[in-house]
Amino acid sequence: MTESTDVALVDEYSFACNSSSPNNFTVIRGLGFCCVNKTACRVLVRSNNTGQLLVEKRFALSEEVHKAANLEAELLRKLVDQPAITQLLGHCMDDSSPLTGSIFYEYGPLGTLAQLIHQNGICRQWIPEYFLWNVLSQIGAALAYCHNGPPGSDQPWRPIIHCDVHQDKISIFRNEEGYYILKLGGFEHADYLPESGFIRKHIQADVVVPPEGEFYSQRTDVYQLGATIVCMCQLEGELQTSRDIRESYSSDLRWFVKRCMEDDREPQYRNLSKDIVDKVNDAHEHLRRNNWNFERGFLNLQQEFL
Repeated sequence: MTESTDVALVDEYSFACNSSSPNNFTVIRGLGFCCVNKTACRVLVRSNNTGQLLVEKRFALSEEVHKAANLEAELLRKLVDQPAITQLLGHCMDDSSPLTGSIFYEYGPLGTLAQLIHQNGICRQWIPEYFLWNVLSQIGAALAYCHNGPPGSDQPWRPIIHCDVHQDKISIFRNEEGYYILKLGGFEHADYLPESGFIRKHIQADVVVPPEGEFYSQRTDVYQLGATIVCMCQLEGELQTSRDIRESYSSDLRWFVKRCMEDDREPQYRNLSKDIVDKVNDAHEHLRRNNWNFERGFLNLQQEFL
């Protein structure tokens, strides 16, 4: 990784260079815009105090975007105890004119699932099934936390709907034991679920829109998680018309993804996020009995296909 600032990329995201704390961070390179209308971009920065790499999501704010940015920070603070969700590291908004602001969160040094799909697609190296199950397990747990709150808690919880689950929003980390951790980020379109039971919104982004259209709910997030697995199985950057999964993957995986993506406009038949973790564990046990080894080479995941 280069230590110098990538001037060309930073110029492309010029408003991100004017960091709200320019003496505290050094810009490394631009990571791309978050929104089609370019009201927010991501920039990799290094803390001048600790040397830590982190992502600054920089906003050029209208009043509407200012409100959405504050909501994103609020949601991430509520989700801070879920290890499969990208952690908020800082949040600052300037209410003067023009409105500006930043959200700082942890950087996934091994990239995203989108990058993994792209790299493996070039050499047509299929992603191992045990890793797909781990995506379902970890991101399923993240969604269950968003939708239902901390496991076992009897405190009231307002369900949080992500609305934009896809491979570019899932980052890959590695913990101290050498195991790879997946984290869901990109909460710029997330919101609290109202009493109506759905959020109606038009998202100007490359999201997977479920069959029920722009009515987002818990089952929408589950549908999008299933679509992410299909893209990983097909090594495609976007969801294709054909949802077929190669027969080299188990029937358990194909059945599970099908249940996540019931697309006959009957979303009530889809899995709920709170069921995903239990069902994934059941599938793990069933496949282990059939001599599947989900931990095979897991410590060497980077050498295998990253």
